[in-house]
Amino acid sequence: MSNTIQIMCPNATEQQMTALGLVDRATLGTTQTNSSLPKQLSVSEYSILTEFFFNQSVISVGWYSFLPKLHLRPSAKSCLQATLFATSCFLAANQFRDLLMAQKATRRYGVALQAINAAIADPMRAWQDETLVSILLLNVLDDITGESSFGSYSHLEGCAQLIKQRQDSDFQTEHSEDLAHSIVMQIQPAILEGHRSQTSTVREELIGKWLYGQSRPSPAVRILSFCFQISRLGKMIQEALAGATAREQDGTVLLIMLLEDGMNLEKRMADWHRLLDERWERKTSASKTMDGVLLDYYSDIQVAKTWNHWRVARIVLHDSLLDAISSLQLSARGFQGSLDILQANSSAIITRMVSEISASIPYHLQQVDEKGRATTQTSQRVLGGRALMWPLKMVLQCKWSAPFYKQEAMETLQFISDVLGIKQAIKLQDKTLERSA
Repeated sequence: MSNTIQIMCPNATEQQMTALGLVDRATLGTTQTNSSLPKQLSVSEYSILTEFFFNQSVISVGWYSFLPKLHLRPSAKSCLQATLFATSCFLAANQFRDLLMAQKATRRYGVALQAINAAIADPMRAWQDETLVSILLLNVLDDITGESSFGSYSHLEGCAQLIKQRQDSDFQTEHSEDLAHSIVMQIQPAILEGHRSQTSTVREELIGKWLYGQSRPSPAVRILSFCFQISRLGKMIQEALAGATAREQDGTVLLIMLLEDGMNLEKRMADWHRLLDERWERKTSASKTMDGVLLDYYSDIQVAKTWNHWRVARIVLHDSLLDAISSLQLSARGFQGSLDILQANSSAIITRMVSEISASIPYHLQQVDEKGRATTQTSQRVLGGRALMWPLKMVLQCKWSAPFYKQEAMETLQFISDVLGIKQAIKLQDKTLERSA
């Protein structure tokens, strides 16, 4: 089966598309050659490059779905088109290792930042969908270039603030819900990891709680609610562990109470998928991973991403519970048998969640399609690769992950960086390994 990207620009001939280098020659473990893109094109370079980006990133739901039409509006010419062009240039430069294109992308990035700042400063444009989508694209662009600062989420925070401002002023568009829902999904890592971070996540929590109240009660929104509870519980467990030596008896009682709260939360999380409609259901194919786990597939990447966020949330929850259990095993000796059972249960849940993240990798990378069939298509791989980065980071970071899964996570992050051109993937891997060394 051909791996040629299907460019949908009607004015581009096959020869012109080939000359552009818009052919995905890469497979896992191969080395790409440097194929510089030509300086002058007889067709619109913008059209070719944006279609190249759309092909690997756009699905029929969420804020990506209206990007192909939104960027054609006259009001999008300065802000959104500049950001989209820069993002597309960086993606092409990374995938084909083209230095000339990378230089052009850097220049376009500067133009995009100026255009976004001008739009935000203009009261007539600051609340427009084109401006908000441009800010969301900056988040994508930073992942492609490898310049994202994990934990800051400044682009998402800025976009959320603009959405809040326009809703407070009764300024609504047909895309308002999709924009808010996107931030609900993207802000979950900041909420979940906040309790172990040295940086404050107060702003993220305030924005997240506001968005939770504004968004439709989708499966992803329910997961955000779990994230708040897990983050709060994790902070309380860490505080209890830090003060346990000062007042051992009080610390033991508090940890037991927090452990009970955590197990009750786990029961609610375990039931999350029981109320899902058909689109949100996980499906299982007859194919298996190397360790015998059946491969999963989904209706679309947004659904797959949401399932993995649920899995990561349970991993973070049980990682905190295991910290509490380990401490109680030293101090609450009368509960040893029960604690051993709880420890085995939490370890088993983490192992299962890690194995399910592993089983979702082929679908995210478009090696399995929405019907569970093996495929070599390249569409949506960038979107899927980005969605995988945080779950794989958490697999690497979790001390309960088996060596096989950690090795798989490292290889997949390398693939996402080298082949898909999302350089943040390899930085996540390096930072996680440095932390665990």
